[in-house]
Amino acid sequence: MILFLIRHGQTVANLEGYYSGQSDVKLTDLGRQQAEAIRPILSKYSFDRIYSSDLSRAVDTAKLAIPGCEPIQLPLLRELSIGDLTGESIGAVRDRYGNLNSDFSAFNGENMEMINKRAREFLSILEQEPAEYVAAFTHNGFMKGVLRQMLGSHAATAAVINGNCNIAVLKYANHRWTLAVWNLAGTL
Repeated sequence: MILFLIRHGQTVANLEGYYSGQSDVKLTDLGRQQAEAIRPILSKYSFDRIYSSDLSRAVDTAKLAIPGCEPIQLPLLRELSIGDLTGESIGAVRDRYGNLNSDFSAFNGENMEMINKRAREFLSILEQEPAEYVAAFTHNGFMKGVLRQMLGSHAATAAVINGNCNIAVLKYANHRWTLAVWNLAGTL
């Protein structure tokens, strides 16, 4: 099985530097262009299943990148919950609390272990449902959770760059996931 894990296009929250977490923010014009720019990459494959987070930024990215698709929407694929810090400036939160290392549990959000658990659950679903090609439109935090599943759940991924509408390609064979490509991008 080949899994194309795709981050959604740019949102206003990405542009303006605030935490959106699991709130439903829309794509910017650039975000829509980014989704269309990865269309040539994805059009080379016939996907057996297309999944998406149920947040509109991921659903809209899927529909722009793979025209005519109706992705299977899974809340499991949502971004890391920021809890009470949703909508706050990333810089202001860092100034107030320091580097939270993706641990928002003190603010009624999630921590890395929680997103790692969701990533494990999603990979387990895929392992039980044979397919040749699968696409999943998701978020930065979730993609890093999947990466931690391959590298070990405590792997440091904070500095891993994962741009909007970038694609990670993972392969599943012999009961093992491997990373083939990270940060494949379309051309604007």
